[in-house]
Amino acid sequence: MLKDEGKKLPERVSVFSPVINQLNTSASEYLRTERDPMLVGATAPVPYFDEPAKIDPLISPIYGDFTGFPPLFINCGSEEVKYDSSAILNNLCEKAGVDVQWHVWQDLFHVFILFDMPETDLAIKQIGEFFKAGVKFD
Repeated sequence: MLKDEGKKLPERVSVFSPVINQLNTSASEYLRTERDPMLVGATAPVPYFDEPAKIDPLISPIYGDFTGFPPLFINCGSEEVKYDSSAILNNLCEKAGVDVQWHVWQDLFHVFILFDMPETDLAIKQIGEFFKAGVKFD
């Protein structure tokens, strides 16, 4: 929306377990459903929109044009149902020439950052460093 209106975009963006398609049709939505305690059985369309199938980037960012998008830091867990959404977003951004980093946290689940654990502390630290200095992580 900002981009379409010619407004300045943020200098950097960080997302965690992104939802890029309201229909939940990616393979990981089904293959990881029993491995992700946060979204067990969550294969129905996301109930936020009247028309979840509408081809509209404001509803499903998978339909967006990421050309000119600011540097992006994507975090997700290896066991989460949104794993494929993170992979697709990473791919779309790479193709659009975005400076994108995708960090997959091994053996973790959707939005694990909500829980008090060492990985959460590290993830928050890395996100802070990304915003401060644009640090690259492996």
